[in-house]
Amino acid sequence: MPVFVVHRTQMKGGSWKITGRGRYGRVTAEWGERGTATTHKVTAGDKEPELALRHRYPTEAEAQSAADAALARSRRASGKISIELGGFWGDLLAEAKVDLQGIKPELTGEWLITRVQHRLTDTLTTSFDAERDNEKV
Repeated sequence: MPVFVVHRTQMKGGSWKITGRGRYGRVTAEWGERGTATTHKVTAGDKEPELALRHRYPTEAEAQSAADAALARSRRASGKISIELGGFWGDLLAEAKVDLQGIKPELTGEWLITRVQHRLTDTLTTSFDAERDNEKV
């Protein structure tokens, strides 16, 4: 998939949020065995700090899937940005990467697009949301 380059001069507006929270190295989930009332744990990741998921899952597979998803979400979402472009970018799509240039140093670089919206008012415009792990940058 191509990486779309967006310079500050092509942006109409935007907002961002950089967080340090949610940086878990391990996620634990519980699942219960029917009939025996036994509780088991599954783990994703092997580093500290640990996040224990609140809900108990009915099967081991569901618990493992939830733990894996929570770990992946924690790793990738330490930075979020929303950008409104000054024109129509019809080839922009979710899960593509965008390289932001000419803006604040902590926001410059590649981001993973999570949502794209094309809007028709007086003109056709495009906006998108993206996220990345800012500690890797």
